[in-house]
Amino acid sequence: MLYVRDRLEQGTLRGRGWPELDPSKKLIVVTAHRHESFGDGFGRICRALATIADRDPHMRLIEPQSYVPFVDLMRRAYLLSPEAVTAGTVKLVGTDEGRIVGEATVWLDNREAYNDMSRVHNPYGDGRASARISGLIDSFLSSTS
Repeated sequence: MLYVRDRLEQGTLRGRGWPELDPSKKLIVVTAHRHESFGDGFGRICRALATIADRDPHMRLIEPQSYVPFVDLMRRAYLLSPEAVTAGTVKLVGTDEGRIVGEATVWLDNREAYNDMSRVHNPYGDGRASARISGLIDSFLSSTS
């Protein structure tokens, strides 16, 4: 993910571009693929998002994205829902409408609360795992020949 993000930022990889997004607006990216989001949970998520959208009626529901365009979208997001719960960089709020609206409102309105969560350690590492693994394999193979 970090490799793709960096290439998008450098312009050596092209994302979708997202010309319809206003860079002065706070972008919230929500995924609802978890099992607990199915059925009634999905309806509650949609109702909560509709409440949040009342703050700014420019909400868009888009089709599922392939990997590069989705990374491009994530890197532009102000609020995002990936798997970084344990690290404290995101908060899994479930499907309760009130909780979704309440938590989103805190992060949208309280810059200090937003900054506290956005500065926590990156749970995905530094993006150099492949290089380290390759180096170890090279070392191992060199020592056995």
